[in-house]
Amino acid sequence: MSEAEGQGNGAAVFLDYDQAALDAQYDQRSLVKDTSRYEKDWRSGSNAARAELRVRGDLVYGASERQRMDLFSPEGEGPFPVALFVHGGAWTRHGKEKFAFPAPAFVGDGVAFACVGFDLVPQVSLAEQVAQVRHALDWLQSNAEELGVDADAVFVAGHSSGAHLAATLITGDRAPDVKGALLLSGIYDLEPVRLSARNEYLKLDEDQARMLSPIGHIPSSPCPLIVGWGHRELDEFQRQSRAFAEAWEAAGGSTTAMGLRGHNHFDIVRELADPTSEPMAAFLELIESWR
Repeated sequence: MSEAEGQGNGAAVFLDYDQAALDAQYDQRSLVKDTSRYEKDWRSGSNAARAELRVRGDLVYGASERQRMDLFSPEGEGPFPVALFVHGGAWTRHGKEKFAFPAPAFVGDGVAFACVGFDLVPQVSLAEQVAQVRHALDWLQSNAEELGVDADAVFVAGHSSGAHLAATLITGDRAPDVKGALLLSGIYDLEPVRLSARNEYLKLDEDQARMLSPIGHIPSSPCPLIVGWGHRELDEFQRQSRAFAEAWEAAGGSTTAMGLRGHNHFDIVRELADPTSEPMAAFLELIESWR
């Protein structure tokens, strides 16, 4: 840790950020004050998806009330390739009910869409949240035949803290058999998060931050990866995405990295609802390659 003067008026805590500047870099509301209009849009689109599509709701994959997933499927028998989506919310907010809105874009392309719910911090630790999402993926693959999805064509996607959780599904020495991933505006190195005000609720120590940081556990045979971020996001979120993409590529993984002009941290997730958007077109092309 450098003792040099950082961005702000105090000693540097991480890179050239002092404590106040680092805290601001990991507080989305320092850049976007009011998120209510985005949340209203997510909920409206999700309600429409549930009304219009074939869905099996609240599939139980674990013991707690939040350990449920909603599975949206194309018409027909299948088995269909499936994308497991992990929502964001700083690990502490939201639920799967707000995040069904990408389903029509996937289902319209013949891909099932599984939106997973999980317990939130601080009711559970971040390590437990990671374990729940891993269990959801294991459950989906184990029950693929009954659910009408293809266990050999499972993909993952996530946004914000959900991108961090999704990234834990494709990293580590015992990563599940995932064929590819789309990660938007995520956090992949928890060390600066640990040093920021967010650690007041995450309560990570140095070892836990290292263990739960996807960038430190890239597998020897990485799956294809698409990483996106908005040009109107906080600098640290942009840096984290670029660094993860670079590390993935350095490990030999097929990597597509894209900075999306005009997008902030909250509107970028709507790109998943548009099959012609740059990240979704790349992701659907990746899924198509496995049919």
